Amino acid sequence: MILGGVNFGSTILGVWMAKRFPRRESLWIAALWQFMCFMVFASVGHFLFLNAPEGSSQAKTAGTVMIVFACLFIVGFATTWGPLVWACIGEMFPYRYRAVAMAFATSANWFWNFMLAFFTPFITGDINYMYGYVFAGCNLLAFFLVYFFLIESSGKTLEEVDAMYLLHVRPIGSGKFEFDDATRESLSQNINTDAMHLETRGGKIQKKTEAGEGGVIQDEGLPVDHSHVTDMQHGQQPAQLSGALRGKSYTGPMAR
Repeated sequence: MILGGVNFGSTILGVWMAKRFPRRESLWIAALWQFMCFMVFASVGHFLFLNAPEGSSQAKTAGTVMIVFACLFIVGFATTWGPLVWACIGEMFPYRYRAVAMAFATSANWFWNFMLAFFTPFITGDINYMYGYVFAGCNLLAFFLVYFFLIESSGKTLEEVDAMYLLHVRPIGSGKFEFDDATRESLSQNINTDAMHLETRGGKIQKKTEAGEGGVIQDEGLPVDHSHVTDMQHGQQPAQLSGALRGKSYTGPMAR
């Protein structure tokens, strides 16, 4: 009853937060929060609650602490990872592959839900509350995945997100990455995964022809004009980059 009520209320709060807070920060902060909650839950359960005499003050105190941190975990999950993961999945894939990619993501989610529901009784029967350490480790891994690999997509169009991945924009600081108006309007023609042609070579999927430099440009083989790439951290100075635009703002025409 308590956990269900907390989950319901937190989900409503999560919908409000999704429109007002960045995705990346919400997810990695929540991952650390959930990691902490699982560590406390598992430690108190294993070292204090498990062997405490039934009805003792130790058992009551430990049980209360575990309920509190279970609720705190639900608050963190229901306001962030519950709703935001589906928003990120819907925004990170290009149109051509979005339906298939989201189908795989949804299938994976339900597959692991089934596996957890099926094996949890057997696992807890052997290691009891230490099972929480497994989930704590999963949340810690989730933190690293989001912090180092997920590009901020809130407030950006699908075309912008697609182009940021193609240009290898650094996820750290990607929330401040911006295209100028002219470039933003031409993204669907100049930097566009939907116009990319892929092939299988040597057991790997890759573009048929890679651009020479400066990220993936659809007119393959043409160099990127770096004179229009500016380093936003050091003023309007040309940023001579080899390879992708890492964490910089692209303010010029595409090479076509």
